[in-house]
Amino acid sequence: MIAARLQAQTRNAPWANVLSASGHESAAIDELLAYPSQMAAITVMGALTGTRPQAELLDALLRQTHPKEVRIHAAETLVKHLQQFGLVLRPAQTAPVAQLA
Repeated sequence: MIAARLQAQTRNAPWANVLSASGHESAAIDELLAYPSQMAAITVMGALTGTRPQAELLDALLRQTHPKEVRIHAAETLVKHLQQFGLVLRPAQTAPVAQLA
């Protein structure tokens, strides 16, 4: 279901079939994180529901070793995810965001 929705939205994207190949959302997330294009992985992560996508987006935002463009894309995608699905992370998971200010 998730794979079909994403493929419909991103028909020509080279990473669009990653989800359909795995058949399981958690496995799909693992595959996306290993995928060479962090920007594409972040985009796909933004369409998945649950705690792990938000946690991974937050991690991409906070990781100082990521290029600035990746961190900005992660931040924008996380905001959209929060608006669409609501906050599902625990306060301890979001605490590092306060240190960015």
